[in-house]
Amino acid sequence: MLPAMLLLVAAGMQFALYGLAAHAVDELVAEGGATGRSALGGIDDARAILRAETRQLSQGLIQSPHVTVTESAGDEVLVTMSASVPSLLPGVHLTVRASSGGPAQEFRPGA
Repeated sequence: MLPAMLLLVAAGMQFALYGLAAHAVDELVAEGGATGRSALGGIDDARAILRAETRQLSQGLIQSPHVTVTESAGDEVLVTMSASVPSLLPGVHLTVRASSGGPAQEFRPGA
């Protein structure tokens, strides 16, 4: 009975860790995307923010993060991120993914 309870507790903790990591990655990508689309920011600023924040998250909440920031010819900025979640259960490998995209903001005088 005790091993089953321990497995159930570990599974609950794994689920909670996954949810926390998914939320953190989603918020980070949203922040990077907003900075990348901002008239005062840009994709270089977005990359700098994402690098700094990803370094902090990589100290336990996520593993092996992969971040891309791209700007298309139509001034669309897209930020994507994927990362592994630390596993508490043997054989369980979970990945979180998030993306944020939209048109870059620009100042148009007289508009």
